[in-house]
Amino acid sequence: MSKLYFSELLPILAKRSKLAAISRLGFANVPLRQHLSEVFERPFGTTGSFLADPTFEAVFGWSLSNSRMSDLASSLLTEELIAAMDKPPKALADDYRFPRSQRPYIHQVESWQILSDPNPQSLVVVASGTGSGKTERFMVPILDRLVKQRQENKGRLTGVRALFLYPLNALINSQRERLRAWTHGFGEDIRFCLYNGNTPERPDPTRLSREYPSEVRDRKTLRSSPPPILVTNATMLEYMLVRTADAPILAQSRGKLEWVVLDEAHTYIGSQAAEAALLIRRVLFAFGVKPEDVRFVATSATIGDPEGEAGRKLRRFLADVAGVEPNRVHLVAGQRLVPSLDHVSPLDETSYEDLRSIEAEKEVSPERFNRLAKSAKARSIRERFVGNAMTPPVAKLSEVTGLLSGKAAEATHEEQMESLKWLDLLTGTRAETEDGKPGDAFLPLRAHLFHQTLSGLWACADTDCAVRTESLTSQLWPFGQIYTEPRKHCDCGSPAYDLVTCAGCATPLLLAGVTSDGYVTHLRRQQVLDEFELEIENAENDEDATDPEHVTSVQQKLLIVNQESDHVGAIDINRVSRQMTESNESTVRVSAIEDVGDFGCPICHGKATLKADLFRFSRLGAPFLIGTIMPTLLEFAPDGEKPAENPWRGRRLLTFNDSRQGTARLAAQLQQDAERMRIRGLIYHISLQHLQVGADTGGKNLRNEIERLKEIQSASPNPALESLIKEKQEELKTLSEIPPIAFNDLVQRLTLEGDLQKMQTNLRTVLAWDVWRCFWD
Repeated sequence: MSKLYFSELLPILAKRSKLAAISRLGFANVPLRQHLSEVFERPFGTTGSFLADPTFEAVFGWSLSNSRMSDLASSLLTEELIAAMDKPPKALADDYRFPRSQRPYIHQVESWQILSDPNPQSLVVVASGTGSGKTERFMVPILDRLVKQRQENKGRLTGVRALFLYPLNALINSQRERLRAWTHGFGEDIRFCLYNGNTPERPDPTRLSREYPSEVRDRKTLRSSPPPILVTNATMLEYMLVRTADAPILAQSRGKLEWVVLDEAHTYIGSQAAEAALLIRRVLFAFGVKPEDVRFVATSATIGDPEGEAGRKLRRFLADVAGVEPNRVHLVAGQRLVPSLDHVSPLDETSYEDLRSIEAEKEVSPERFNRLAKSAKARSIRERFVGNAMTPPVAKLSEVTGLLSGKAAEATHEEQMESLKWLDLLTGTRAETEDGKPGDAFLPLRAHLFHQTLSGLWACADTDCAVRTESLTSQLWPFGQIYTEPRKHCDCGSPAYDLVTCAGCATPLLLAGVTSDGYVTHLRRQQVLDEFELEIENAENDEDATDPEHVTSVQQKLLIVNQESDHVGAIDINRVSRQMTESNESTVRVSAIEDVGDFGCPICHGKATLKADLFRFSRLGAPFLIGTIMPTLLEFAPDGEKPAENPWRGRRLLTFNDSRQGTARLAAQLQQDAERMRIRGLIYHISLQHLQVGADTGGKNLRNEIERLKEIQSASPNPALESLIKEKQEELKTLSEIPPIAFNDLVQRLTLEGDLQKMQTNLRTVLAWDVWRCFWD
């Protein structure tokens, strides 16, 4: 079936982010909430929208070699390796079988030829996209070389010959099953070890299974008989070079190292690249080999144009890291196979609705595929993505919308949705091969979505702002226009300051800083504590910090209220210089309160505490927004194995973070969010049960009795019977008034029914917070 995917995912993601943001900001002002709703639901890529202009990438298949694996048996690869890859263990066959009849990609064969050269080529850069068989490009020739050495050695190989360096343990673990599959046929003769901080010191008695004899699982075995393949990271490798316990690994591997694989080479920049280069030199010295005798392989999927300046710089960089000459660096890029449609003519103007209606229930539809090939709009969109076979370009949604609408101006939300439906149609229509199997999509696409954070809100201090939108003209809104980027002045010319909210009463206020010489500027904030906090105005983007006359001034907090309240007075601020002065034509009058040591909210008279600030800035960072993004993406992910037996129907989503601290904090937050959602779901169901039980307790019998009395009364009216019916109705009304659930009773029921003892979240805190939020919502 030609499914709607992009046209459903993006609007849902944007809507949920909008609702989550407005709820999190917690403003009690109705016009402000209405305005933010309008801003956050603007078309993708416009100011205020959480989703930037989506970018799509064509992902056609890769060009296949004319030779099958069996054809390479005598000329390039050993027959034993081809047989082992063709018959892996049954448990791994579905994912890692490389059949003899399969035709490898052209870039794979080219890499194998270079790495199999008797004269070692010191470095091959494997540069291609995800899913292009990148790992096979270096692992196959390495295994082939080990098979030949096994034949020469007539048995088990000892000593590290191939060293794989991965930047993350997750990437190290991802190679385990592939190595198990392709080394299984050689038993203990060709072994491998994944060496990281999780590798146990001694064999685990519960894991002595001989199912995968080629895997070394403990450090004791690794040191006593080092396998020919060692997969590790830079940190463990540093330890191995200096740790006495690991000395046997180096001693038994002297002069045997032939391969060094550097995965994700593009991540090595700056000091990290220098450290990697020095580490490799130390490794070569410790293993007793020379650079010219070692084949270096560096993998990367994101290097830009391999034949352009990016490719030349990467060759030079990797030559420096490995300590070899640049002429020994070979860069092999994947080649896309883009089916040609030049033979199809003429083109027509068939509408989207007519094209989608063709075999709408099928994804594999040769008829719809052929009609798309004749559609002028479908062909124009495809041509925008096709480019050339080497480097298929990407295109933004705005470009596709421009092609369809014929205008370069900003697109409306409706026009963007129309473009997304076209993309769904093109990527959701497949041809059929000669043997009746699903063929290529008309335009296979991968989406790159960039979700914005909210670094703050800034509002004009002028109550009579002339440029504010219609939703902000209400008398309930005491300020002017609102901006989602730092502003020194509003478009009306008046000063603009940070929009904050009182944690006690949720009233929106403006927070500014007053210098000793009377300038009302943005409040300079403290340095962020870590990378997980969202820094808004640092030395580079704080406009007030760049003013020489204010940069050294001591600031005092000023709260602009623009409402009548205790201790609030009128202040006149010059519109241009933002200095407090006497009232004149060039000033704007605001109602404000200065911090005199007892700073609190003039509306609810709340005070700050040692644990929390009273006034919260309007900031939403990635950790909060990911809590909305991830569940939405999971909804659109395919089901995993045994969906009925696994959470989220077995769906999976992989995330990365630039720092270990950020990853740890994000993981903890996601766990807490999941627990809170479970608690809230239980609260809903328990409350619903309480409502139903209360309504049904005795009520059913009483209603039946009233109906019988009414029948008797209608047949033979009686004043006494009428009085009895009224009494019964009053009794039923009393039963219908459901008594509230006591807070402690709700906690007890949640604990009993939900089995929440192992949760990290404080149950009472979640309940109290939700009850408080109910009043404001």
